[in-house]
Amino acid sequence: MVRIGIELCEVLDYLHTNKPPIIFRDLKPLNIMMTPKGHICLIDFGIARHFKQEQANDTAHFYSMGYAPPEQYGRSQTSPRSDIYSLGATLHQMLSGHNPAHHPFQFAPLQQLDATIPVPLVSLVRQMVEMDEHKRPVRAATIKQQLEQILVLEQSEPVGSMRSETDPETVMPASRLRLQEQGARSSSPTSPTARASTTVGPQSIPPAREERSKARPLVRRSVLLGLLGGTVAVGGGAVALSYSLIGAVLPGKSTTKTPVPAKRTTLALTPKTTPAPTPAASGTTWTHLQRIFGQASKVTPALAVSPDGILHQVFVANNGGNGMLHISSQDQGATWGNYYTVPDQSSQAAPALTISSNGTLHLVYTANDGSGGLFYTSSHDQGATWASASPINELSKSAPALTISSNGTLYLVFVADNRSNRMLYTSSQDQGVTWANTYPISKQSSQNAPALTVSTDGTLHMVYTANGGSGGLLYTSSHNQGATWASAYYIGQSSQLAPALTILNNTLYLAFVANDGSNQLYVISSQDGIHWSGRQKVGQASLYAPALAVLNGKLYLAFVANDGSNQLSIISSQE
Repeated sequence: MVRIGIELCEVLDYLHTNKPPIIFRDLKPLNIMMTPKGHICLIDFGIARHFKQEQANDTAHFYSMGYAPPEQYGRSQTSPRSDIYSLGATLHQMLSGHNPAHHPFQFAPLQQLDATIPVPLVSLVRQMVEMDEHKRPVRAATIKQQLEQILVLEQSEPVGSMRSETDPETVMPASRLRLQEQGARSSSPTSPTARASTTVGPQSIPPAREERSKARPLVRRSVLLGLLGGTVAVGGGAVALSYSLIGAVLPGKSTTKTPVPAKRTTLALTPKTTPAPTPAASGTTWTHLQRIFGQASKVTPALAVSPDGILHQVFVANNGGNGMLHISSQDQGATWGNYYTVPDQSSQAAPALTISSNGTLHLVYTANDGSGGLFYTSSHDQGATWASASPINELSKSAPALTISSNGTLYLVFVADNRSNRMLYTSSQDQGVTWANTYPISKQSSQNAPALTVSTDGTLHMVYTANGGSGGLLYTSSHNQGATWASAYYIGQSSQLAPALTILNNTLYLAFVANDGSNQLYVISSQDGIHWSGRQKVGQASLYAPALAVLNGKLYLAFVANDGSNQLSIISSQE
């Protein structure tokens, strides 16, 4: 593993010392390959970029969850230290077998997992994955030197490679593991999109390759740059790089004038892993689960609390008509009544509900005709009757998000009904009669409905899923009524469904469905929207995205049961 790290450092050092520096931005196991001769290659420079000293942020935000550092999600410009973070995440995975994509930014202490891992290596990896980029090593060359020192210390018993957690009871110590190559005699190259994985097991490295590794001088090789190879390879011979930002040929000390042979096998560094458990929020339990008898929903319900302490839900009937229904509870969710239809209103997506200080219910939803048209309606009598719906003259690809400030301003965020998936914002200061011009939320896009809430100081808080399909949850805020929005922060969690967001005691609470196929509900919290902690398993599974509200100092979580019944359910927290 140490030798792999050394060769990766050589690649990064070459890229970072170019003029201008090149930031790879996507170092992860799937982009690492091993040639039949045992040399390490990097592939896929699709999101690499030049580092620009005067620039504050990257122009475009792309990332691989778990391997990308916090700044790559829009906090600041990526730099050589960003690649160092990704290398640290990869080395940690090789040593532990834990896939960082399952719990981004959470790296289990290596020595607790395997006491045979050298302390200097543990310390180095921990420093490489620091959240604060200024605490990470500055240069890949420095890391390479430290790894070389570790390699000398461990020469008698080399540190091993990645292990698999498919059978945790039979995992061998990392110091005993070796890499086993497969398919080295293949007559055709392996493409980045269709690669045959090697296996990991207790196989010894062939002695010839071992001796060659020891004898190989650790100096920069010559680099052949072009548009054919699609890789960066080091470890002897030339380096083939497919990247349009660089020139054709760079001179150097070369042992050969030919590129790395086409025959190569993939270094498989992505085993099936079991996510490490995350501690629950201290002092919080979830109790009083209620199945709302006779009520089933086709989509996520909308949940809100009126000033008199009544819980209100609006949902789409679980039938072919998609009609919207309203129910309420006056005893903190114990019983539900006041079953009303929202006349002549139907939707294919989840509605958005909020309640003003005078008790008016405000509802926004997408039309039931597939057009994505947004409509607004309201009720002044606890949902018994509803006003005629009025169009907002906007189209949304997903369910909208709605909240109301203490001064009565309605804020609406939705996903643009086009290929960009850009999130758009509008507001109404006259109880939904007229809506202001719609503005894009800069650089923010999502495939799902966002979650929106507002604090007492008027700050808008929003959480949404990243638009790349990874399901990564991102947080942003606006301190000027939506005119401008801060750069998004990665929360460190992921979900393929829309999240739910609320505020209790000046703390943000976020509910979401796990991105692991279990449909389990989780809740985490944050004081500032940047640092999130206390991931807690609610103990319930939801078919669709949840809804979240606060009543009498408790969190109330509404969801659709994941048991085939589509039954509405609600559960509350207790400190």
